[in-house]
Amino acid sequence: MIKLVKTGIITLLVLAVLVMNFGNISNKKEFTIKHEGNSLRIVDIGESSADGKYVLVKAKDDDGVIDEYVFDTKDEILLDAAEENMLLLGDRYNAVRNENDIIEVYALLDNEKILAADLRKEWGINENTPVNLKWSSTQKYLYVYSFLAEKSKLIDIERKEEKLFPVEGMVSSIYWSPDDTKAILRIPLEVDGIKIDVKTFIWYLNTNETKIIERDTPYLEWTPEGKYIYYFTSKELGEFGYNIEMYDITKSEWSSISLTDKGGIDDRYIKWISENEVIFPAVGRRCIWFKPYQYYAIKVNLRNGRETTRRLNAYLARQYIWSYDNKYIYFIDDNGFYKQRVGF
Repeated sequence: MIKLVKTGIITLLVLAVLVMNFGNISNKKEFTIKHEGNSLRIVDIGESSADGKYVLVKAKDDDGVIDEYVFDTKDEILLDAAEENMLLLGDRYNAVRNENDIIEVYALLDNEKILAADLRKEWGINENTPVNLKWSSTQKYLYVYSFLAEKSKLIDIERKEEKLFPVEGMVSSIYWSPDDTKAILRIPLEVDGIKIDVKTFIWYLNTNETKIIERDTPYLEWTPEGKYIYYFTSKELGEFGYNIEMYDITKSEWSSISLTDKGGIDDRYIKWISENEVIFPAVGRRCIWFKPYQYYAIKVNLRNGRETTRRLNAYLARQYIWSYDNKYIYFIDDNGFYKQRVGF
């Protein structure tokens, strides 16, 4: 009898979850964008321009055909992903690794080869050695690295030559300021071949000077004006929410700002809308049984700590786009592509 009661309660709870989730999504209508007479639905979201106006996306038409487009978030139109439209993303060059392990850089506008670097000759690698390529903010520099080969190099695209790092050791990661005049370098420290720590530097490229950052951080990003670097940290165990840790590179001072009490921040879609205001999507828990996940769009004023929260009508959201004026957020969830007003 007790087992039957327990089974009945669990069944009712499961049905309640399904009903509530269905009720949450049944009144939603997928957002479509007209393009050459077709109604297209965005199904994947890629890189964006520095100002967030243009976003590389994949969209599906009514026949199920998926193609790449550039989404104009200001005029809310889709542009064919032709070379001239790819330039809107801020890309001037394309870098590839050919079958002979040569890194080749081409101008995106006319496909002219700018330079080539023979990694097989320089590093002694083969076709099975993983190699990663990462552009600086303005594509002035190309960072080439291989963790397996423990090699890295920085190529100055305009000068067509290698630019030497000002510190010893392999640079494991690099984070560029918006104008490429500064960069954060991270270098693993080893004892007897075992990586035990990471040293972090700020590199001033105009003077070739460096300054060490005396804090172990998971990653670092730049604010749009390049005056601060920051990272997010979770609160104490058992608490919801995040802090934003900011470093004033002029004063060499850290400050900590407590953010939302929501369960998690999707830092892939953080957008700075002013020097002191940042917006981002977040997920929180309302009830462990009757609504496992609730999604939000949040704006935080870093000067006064004021937080503005908008609840999203999303179910298992996974990708986002901010409109150019920050009044709307687009998102892809388990049911499709949607647009919602947030008024930021």
